[in-house]
Amino acid sequence: MLSKFVRSRLLSAVIIGAGLFGVAAIGVVADSAVVYSGCQNLYTGTVRLLPSSLPAPYNTSCNTSATNPLLTEQAITWNQVGPQGIPGPQGQKGDTGVAGPAGSTGATGATGSAGPVGPQGPAGPPGSGSKGTYTYMVSSSTRLGYQGGGTSITANCTAGDFATGGGFLIEPTSPLGSTITPTVLVSWPSGPQPVFDAWNAQFNVAPFMQGLTGPAVAVSVMCLHLG
Repeated sequence: MLSKFVRSRLLSAVIIGAGLFGVAAIGVVADSAVVYSGCQNLYTGTVRLLPSSLPAPYNTSCNTSATNPLLTEQAITWNQVGPQGIPGPQGQKGDTGVAGPAGSTGATGATGSAGPVGPQGPAGPPGSGSKGTYTYMVSSSTRLGYQGGGTSITANCTAGDFATGGGFLIEPTSPLGSTITPTVLVSWPSGPQPVFDAWNAQFNVAPFMQGLTGPAVAVSVMCLHLG
C-alpha cells in the first residue's frame, strides 16, 4: 500500500514538474498564431504542456480517468493572444512627404449646359465718329422722243458724298395721252467701287412718230455726307 502511494506521489511530482516545465516554456515559445494544448491537474491546478516527456500514454494525452483524485486531469487549450490594451497617446505629427509626380491629363469633360442670360450692361460712351447728313438730289428733266430705243440718265451726288439709294421720275401725262408711257429698263448705282456716288436709270419709249416730243423723265439719288 505504501509502495503504491509512493508511486502515486512520484507520478504526481513528475506531472507537476512537467507542468512547470511547460509553463516555463510558455514564456519562451510565444506565438499568437499557435494554439497550445495541455493538461490541468484538477487537485493542484498545475498545468503541463502536450506533448510532454512523460511515459506513454500521458506524453500526448491527459490522465482524465485516474482513480486517484490527486492525479485526475482535464484537457485545456490556449494561445498567447491577451486582451486588447488601452489605446496609447497620439503620436507626433510626421514630416510632410515629398510631392508625388504629376498625374496624366484627364479626359475632356462633357459640355455643360448654357448658363442664364446675364443682366444688360451699362450704355457705352458716345462714339467718336461724326454724324452724317442726307441730301436728295434730282437730275435735270429730260423729255424723251418717240423714236424708240433706250435713253440713260444719271443723277450725281456732290463730290465726296456717297449714293445710298435712288429712283426715277416720270411725267404723269404725256403730250399724246397717258397710254404712251416710257418703260424703265434698269435702275442702278454707279461710281468708283466699292462705294457709289451716282444713280442711273435707262428709259425706253415705243416708236410712234418721228419728231414728236414724248414724256419728261428724271433720275433721283439719295446722298450721304459724312463729317
